[in-house]
Amino acid sequence: HHKRWAKADGYDLNQLQNRTAIWASYQRFFWKEKGRWTTNLRQELIDNDFIPFTGSTGANIALSPVFKFRIKISKNYNLPTFNDLFWAGGFGQGNPNLQPEEGWSEEAGFDFEKTLKNVEINAGITVFNSDIENWILWQPTSSNWQPVNERQVWSRGVETNVGVKYSLSNWQFSTNLNYAYTKSTIKKINDGDNPRQLGKQLLYVPLHSAGLTAKIIRKNTFLTFQQQYIGKRQTTRDNNSAEAADAYQTAQLLLGHTFNLNKNRIAIQLIINNLWDENFEVIAFRPMPGRHYLLSGRFEF
Repeated sequence: HHKRWAKADGYDLNQLQNRTAIWASYQRFFWKEKGRWTTNLRQELIDNDFIPFTGSTGANIALSPVFKFRIKISKNYNLPTFNDLFWAGGFGQGNPNLQPEEGWSEEAGFDFEKTLKNVEINAGITVFNSDIENWILWQPTSSNWQPVNERQVWSRGVETNVGVKYSLSNWQFSTNLNYAYTKSTIKKINDGDNPRQLGKQLLYVPLHSAGLTAKIIRKNTFLTFQQQYIGKRQTTRDNNSAEAADAYQTAQLLLGHTFNLNKNRIAIQLIINNLWDENFEVIAFRPMPGRHYLLSGRFEF
């Protein structure tokens, strides 16, 4: 059991929510213990009202010492957050009439892990699918942003990643590359909605996204480079291509060091955001800042 209580300048009133949950888990090994099947069930009571059962079942199978297969099916029920319901201020306005999201999700994938002396290699690929009713989506209005329930959304796609780590004496070098293809479209619409929205991509969900991370560590010092690519995003519900937000790339550089002082530690970090000083917009017509710097420190005792 836990109680959520929120007081914020952005809320009209203080908000309170009581949640009590009971869950159970069952696990079974098979195929000479190379496979593991797990099932989870959860029942939750929200402010004295039972919500539908949720749960998942799936399996992990070691096909070889380096290859693994995984599959999972989940029943989802997600309540709106306090911000979704009650936020009032700035550029956003909550919607107290939101309904919970409910639906099914499935995913399957392969993982590869291999160690060769000082080199660790890992890779993975996941295909996913979900069919969600009352999908909660924040969207722009004439004066601000507000969440709404999309009648039914079908989201599917693929995610991949490849990573390599090399260790030598006091040095460690690592790099990771990831890519995602995400197709999230409106499958059914609410009464009164424009039928041209059917089959269209959700607002601000890019079809293509990718990232690269490279890191060097030597004892208590590290240097990290991150590059992110976000593809074109739709800004109108009918996917008017003339108003789509352009794709963009941005990079970040982090340099940090930790000083050990007896039983205490001081961590210093310098971050350079938007390293290439690119002009880009995460939200249409709201330019992001150019290259800027952040210096932070943390004392642990």
